[in-house]
Amino acid sequence: MLFTISTTGNDLVFCILLNIYEHKRQINFPSEGNMKYSLQKKLIVKENSDFQKIYRCGRSLANKNMVMYYCKAFHPSHKVAFAAGKKLGNAVTRNRVKRLLREVYRLHRHEIKDDYCLLLVGRAAAVDLKSTALEKSFYSLCKRANILKKEVEKK
Repeated sequence: MLFTISTTGNDLVFCILLNIYEHKRQINFPSEGNMKYSLQKKLIVKENSDFQKIYRCGRSLANKNMVMYYCKAFHPSHKVAFAAGKKLGNAVTRNRVKRLLREVYRLHRHEIKDDYCLLLVGRAAAVDLKSTALEKSFYSLCKRANILKKEVEKK
């Protein structure tokens, strides 16, 4: 990036903005079609009634890091919900656990069968975990629940 300095302030601002624009154009940002790992907001359960359906109708599996409730999808597409109880700590801690759960699900969403709704609940052991350990935990629960796609199970 090359900056040209001139005597007037407006020319300097224009040159900097032009150089930033040119720099951004060279970066290949993912297009809508390439974003297979994105987690769309329409896939996240937000309503209490949907949470209750997953709790009531779903089965649960647990390990020391998380609890996973799963059931056949009651929506046309699969949905996912994330929760962390107040026993985990303050709001910052709970939000970190939910953020980790979202990231783990986002990375492995394409490996899960499309006709399932999931509810992932963080446990106290997940507070101090790194995302890789939580990934292993999530993957083992998915394998036990038999909700992985066939080509993924063969790996």
